[in-house]
Amino acid sequence: MIRPGVAAPALASRMGSEILLERGGVRYHPLRSRSLLSRCTSTNVPFDWTVNPYRGCTMGCRYCYAAYTHEYMGLDARSAFHSVIYVKEGGEAETARRLGVAARAGALVALGTATDPWQPGEASAHVTRRFLEIASSLRGLRLAVTTKGALVLRDLDLLRRIHERSTLSVAVSLISPHADLLRRVEPWAPAPEARLEVMRRLATSGLDVGLALAPILPALTDGEADLDRLLPDAGELPHLARERVPTPRRRLPARVRRPLAPRRGLSAPDRRPGRAAAAQARLPG
Repeated sequence: MIRPGVAAPALASRMGSEILLERGGVRYHPLRSRSLLSRCTSTNVPFDWTVNPYRGCTMGCRYCYAAYTHEYMGLDARSAFHSVIYVKEGGEAETARRLGVAARAGALVALGTATDPWQPGEASAHVTRRFLEIASSLRGLRLAVTTKGALVLRDLDLLRRIHERSTLSVAVSLISPHADLLRRVEPWAPAPEARLEVMRRLATSGLDVGLALAPILPALTDGEADLDRLLPDAGELPHLARERVPTPRRRLPARVRRPLAPRRGLSAPDRRPGRAAAAQARLPG
């Protein structure tokens, strides 16, 4: 049960008050961690283990379905998830043990399911890189990565090693070719062309690269012409197969849907003229 303003006991004892870094209105605090891997038992997702090196994410996505998790830390989801980031520290031995278990079982490990592993703070925190160092020491691991961050290119050396020893896929999240729209929906994420360039560089390095085209927001990012613009651009990549353009279902909480969707909601797209303008008018900025 979430109690407003009160951190869950299991988290409260591990949350540090020290400010590790403060930049651009974002504060980073330490979070003591037993392991970076968490078991996932949900039947709604295709992976068995999740890895999220941070709690909170500075990409600022208005449609983020994970923002409510900050309420378990006694923080306001809407205002704090993108500005108060907890950096997971420690747990290397247990992380390595659980990764070994996952590798031996052939279980799928998903990196970046709730927060972006290459958000700007990773440039100095190196939590994601330390995880990749552990992953690169194993063989037979199944690892799926999702990111919007151009910083992923910093870790090409480790990604190549994982690719050689295990099964690795990297999905770059991009839902629209329009930079002006994304500045309002994903205000601190890299521009579309920057993300397409990341995909090109990952692909030319021989990695299995995909376009994560989710969520598709009715009246905002569901235009056929816009989707056609994205897919040919991504399709130019030599290692991008058609099946590597996933569009998984997203169960957006009502608090996320309301600011993004026209009054008829996300579940019933309305193609009448003016609907897109009405939807955009509801966005911040």
